[in-house]
Amino acid sequence: RRMYGRRRYSYLEDTGERGRQQRRLISAGWAVGQNGTILRYEPSGVYGDTGTWRSQDSRTTSDLFAIFFTLGCQRGWAVGDMGTILRTDDGGETWMTQRSGTKDVLYRVHFEDDFTGWITGSESTVLRTTNGGHDWYSWS
Repeated sequence: RRMYGRRRYSYLEDTGERGRQQRRLISAGWAVGQNGTILRYEPSGVYGDTGTWRSQDSRTTSDLFAIFFTLGCQRGWAVGDMGTILRTDDGGETWMTQRSGTKDVLYRVHFEDDFTGWITGSESTVLRTTNGGHDWYSWS
C-alpha cells in the first residue's frame, strides 16, 4: 500500500491535573493513501511520545495524495484522484465531499490563514478558497 504522510501537527492541551494548570505539547500525525485511506496518529504517554494509528472513514474509494489540518487539528482537508476534496470539522471523525469543479488529480492542499487556501493538481490545476474552504474556485 502506498501512503502519503503529513508532518505532525502540534498544539497545547490543558491537563488541569491536581488543580494546577499545566500544558503539554500534543502531536497528531496524519497519512493518506490508496482507496480513500486516512490514518490519524493518536498520541499517548506523558509526553505524547507513544501512540497508535487509527483508520478514519473517508467515505470515498478515490486515492488520496495530501492532507492538511489547521491549528488544533479539528478542521482539515484531503485531496486526491478525480478532483476529490474531502473536508472535516471534527478532527476527522466525519469527512464530507466538496465540489472541486475538476476531474484532474489533486496533489497538494495548503492554507496560509484561516480563510485563504490553495489546492494544486495535474494539468496545471490550481484551486483557491477565500472563505475557509467552504467553496473552491479555479484560479489562473
